[in-house]
Amino acid sequence: MVPSKYCLIAIAILMVFMVTNQANASNQNSTRYNILAVEYSQGCTTMIKNNIISDCPPLIKIYKYDTTNKNISGKFVIVKDKMIREKPEITNHYMFYKNMVVCIDCKIDLFHPDLVKTIFLEPTNFIYTNKNEVVTKNTFTTYTDRYVSEDCSTSTIAYSDRMLNDTINYMLSGCTKTSLHLNQTNNVPYHPPDYKDSIWYKYKAWLDTIKQLHNQNCIFKKCVTPSTKKW
Repeated sequence: MVPSKYCLIAIAILMVFMVTNQANASNQNSTRYNILAVEYSQGCTTMIKNNIISDCPPLIKIYKYDTTNKNISGKFVIVKDKMIREKPEITNHYMFYKNMVVCIDCKIDLFHPDLVKTIFLEPTNFIYTNKNEVVTKNTFTTYTDRYVSEDCSTSTIAYSDRMLNDTINYMLSGCTKTSLHLNQTNNVPYHPPDYKDSIWYKYKAWLDTIKQLHNQNCIFKKCVTPSTKKW
């Protein structure tokens, strides 16, 4: 039996519907929600929890940067002279925001970093180099106290109020605007190679000395022995 024209049309519509649903599901999986989360690193979390003196800021110093809806993402409250953030009223509260917001001590599943942009606060200063950089003209660049991923999704900073403020604005701008200059150009000293210090040159010189002694009669007189100094 040959399918009717209407059956073929219905099948075509169904196939389009299925492909569209698959595409939408794929887009949902790759969505980055409109939140810039500011979180403590594991080091800062440990130090604050154990009352260890460090540069890690207590929540009361940084909650001013939060622009979320507190009724959805959790309120800031004082408990035993210490500020904490309550649990969100809605588990997936990060899906609520249509415009970008800053969320301090946000309760988000950070095991999926593709969900939101994130700034991690570290307890100490640090310096690093770009592993993909090539030394050119005897110089290379080092970066201080702020690392930002190439896709501008994650940042790690040594905390200071100025650094945090600038990094928030930097990441909100798509990593295009900053008032801080954190890179430094370093010179690599150039020392011309001395070929006489090479192992091959020393070995060749030793062989030349041996060749100069080949006519000596070592049976009837003492021969001059070349130096056995290691090359």
